[in-house]
Amino acid sequence: MPIKISTTVTKTGPRFADAISFPIKCPKCGHETKQSIAGLKDDPLLVCSSCSETFKIESGGTVRGVADDLDKLDRAWDNLIKG
Repeated sequence: MPIKISTTVTKTGPRFADAISFPIKCPKCGHETKQSIAGLKDDPLLVCSSCSETFKIESGGTVRGVADDLDKLDRAWDNLIKG
């Protein structure tokens, strides 16, 4: 199933890692919630708002790498608009 990514980034808006989110389904009840990349980097442990199941998102370091790359993109964006 493809992951749909939604972004909303403005000149003075949120950073890319905060703005990019994707759906995550609870492994117990299937309830879907959106989580930002920055949120997963800070804390990969999630609690389902529907059934209170606690589960960890295992990314093999991918989330941290993507968040770091988005931080680089933020710096490049800042440099571009300061131009």
